Amino acid sequence: LLFTYQTMAITFEVIGPCNETPENEIEIEVLNFDLSVMEITNHILEVNKIPYVGAGNGIKSINNSPMGLDAMEVISDSKMRAHGWCYLVNGKLPDVLSSELSLESQDDHITWLYGYSYYDAGNWIGYCDPTWKIAPKQFCNK
Repeated sequence: LLFTYQTMAITFEVIGPCNETPENEIEIEVLNFDLSVMEITNHILEVNKIPYVGAGNGIKSINNSPMGLDAMEVISDSKMRAHGWCYLVNGKLPDVLSSELSLESQDDHITWLYGYSYYDAGNWIGYCDPTWKIAPKQFCNK
């Protein structure tokens, strides 16, 4: 038994491209802390029937979010935003892949956030800035 649904549990949320309110919020007790954040994420998404496309070490799409070329927002000939999923643990961006990090306690919190990096004339600026803050029309019907 690797997981149970209980009150003393890690929390897991998915924040999509259009709204800061989580699309999914789940609590689950992790009984095996040798599992990576990616393994825990895969389990939670599968058990809760949340549509997703995995990428081995990360996520390409959750809840049918744009991915690949559809996740690129062209602003001008020299400017664009590249959107995609990143993860936070306890509100911080880890400096390792989700498949390389394990949680430490039932108090841990995993957030998958649809974010972007900004490209301007050869320079990448920022990393995992929340997409919901700009809510691009190509993703969000405002």
